Amino acid sequence: MGRPIRDQIHSTRAVEASTLQALELVNGEIYTRRLARGARRMLGCALCGGEWLFGRILCPGCFEQDPVKLPYFKSEKHTTVRVEACETCHRYVKSLDLSEDARPIPEVDDLVSLSMDLWAVEQGFERIEPGLAGL
Repeated sequence: MGRPIRDQIHSTRAVEASTLQALELVNGEIYTRRLARGARRMLGCALCGGEWLFGRILCPGCFEQDPVKLPYFKSEKHTTVRVEACETCHRYVKSLDLSEDARPIPEVDDLVSLSMDLWAVEQGFERIEPGLAGL
């Protein structure tokens, strides 16, 4: 079975769409849900796409709760991305702050901000679970 001929396809969508418009068509419901959640901390799995609620001041690796031992680091280059580290287990997660901009796409922003992973490793931290780049 081959691909359909474009002239035979009838759609209500625009014939040409920008990348962001195409992603919105596919992920619009996901963005709406994320905006509704507000400032809750959600962890997500890059392998299965699952998400779950997790405490804001809590290390996902060792469950450290002391805010003094849970620093986070930001970069001027990647304003919505944070490295949330733990000085107890020396591990970290990379997070996206959707309160400023709900448009980031986790898989894309994880790869684009790879320099933050490299910096975290230089500081002696290890990512709790490897990202798409293997770090």
